[in-house]
Amino acid sequence: MKIDKKMLSRVEQEMDNYHGRFERYFARSEPREQSRKYLHGLLSAQDRRNGWELSETVGDSVPDRTQRLLYRSGWDLDGVLDEHIRFAAEHVGMPHGTFVIDETGFLKSGKCSAGVQRQYTGTAGKITNCQIGVFLGYASGQGSMLLDRRLYMPKIWCDNADKRNKVHVPQDLTFATKPQQALAMLKHAVGDLRFPGRWVVGDEVYGGSDFRAEVAKLGLYYVLAVSCTDTAKNISEQTSGRPPLSFWAEETSMAVNQIARNIPNRCWHSLVTKAGEKAPIRYLWAAIRVMISKTEEGWLLIRRSLSDRDDMAFYFSNAPAKTSVKTLAKIALQRAEIEKCFSEAKTEAGMDEYEVRLWPAWYRHITLAIMAHAFLTATKKTFDHAILRQCLPHARCSSPGSATPRRHRKREFLFGLGRVQSSKTPIGSSKSLS
Repeated sequence: MKIDKKMLSRVEQEMDNYHGRFERYFARSEPREQSRKYLHGLLSAQDRRNGWELSETVGDSVPDRTQRLLYRSGWDLDGVLDEHIRFAAEHVGMPHGTFVIDETGFLKSGKCSAGVQRQYTGTAGKITNCQIGVFLGYASGQGSMLLDRRLYMPKIWCDNADKRNKVHVPQDLTFATKPQQALAMLKHAVGDLRFPGRWVVGDEVYGGSDFRAEVAKLGLYYVLAVSCTDTAKNISEQTSGRPPLSFWAEETSMAVNQIARNIPNRCWHSLVTKAGEKAPIRYLWAAIRVMISKTEEGWLLIRRSLSDRDDMAFYFSNAPAKTSVKTLAKIALQRAEIEKCFSEAKTEAGMDEYEVRLWPAWYRHITLAIMAHAFLTATKKTFDHAILRQCLPHARCSSPGSATPRRHRKREFLFGLGRVQSSKTPIGSSKSLS
């Protein structure tokens, strides 16, 4: 295959343009240059993205400069993150976009890394030794990206001054629940940076009444998962404008799973709301107007499996009364977008391959990793998908039965684009990332 050096040069120029947005947040030239190398290494290292591998990939003989970037170099991390969020707004932000909240685990064998302890993580599907990162993602018709991150610090860490000091946790940091961390990120993106969007989705961790009330104050609609034991109160026919439910007395509360088992067949709708690997995925959905708090009327959204009547999920939403059940269902399933971002950021940008223990170093690595993922996402949009398949023959998108280990796929994005045939789509058709 003929190497198209012009294509490779274009991608490298896009990386320069992208990194140029952040240069003003680095006071000195060494961390400024090393941050660019770090981004390059995260996207193109052959094996694991530890200090040695990254150094070899970017041409450093030893990992000292990489370690200084994460541990000691002075740069404006908050400024870099805000610039990243502004970049995401330019490329995927839309007025009807969805903010997605979720956490992911980073498995650890030791006990000294900031925030590490035995706790449940969906990454392993069990209670294990790990760190938990709470993330704010975003999804729209233009794509999906990770916007912000928080390291969850268990209360045992916040109450132990010796443990905190060893990993350089800020003295003024106090214990915050995952919903409190998520709300802080959401307020910053929406309130401070005016990131466009309309919806907020999350799992049961973020479905509490206090969190829902704060989201509503931001002028956003939510579709948040709730526990099967959560209750809702029936409302009168005059308030809802819908036929009454005979099994449920007006102005009384009932658990949502009990409501789901009693609602009549006319309330259920069979909808295809997303595409699966082998065929479209179809669920039964029902949406009922209820009192979701003492003073607020909203939607109880129920999802039920076609094959198992007991396999159900429940959501509360403050969406307007005219919102269709199909719209609510599509928004609820947007939560899958952040799982895709986690998978890509870990597999393609080394988000989970750090070897740092200090609290500040975790934030620096994770920030650079979500920046690398954002660049990757934006760059994929600028090149025709057929070109990506041609130059990344071992990518996850190639064939479902590929024998190439998942972790080792898509490691040469920047270098791989240089292997494009010169007969492909002209370079001039690409949109600049700057």
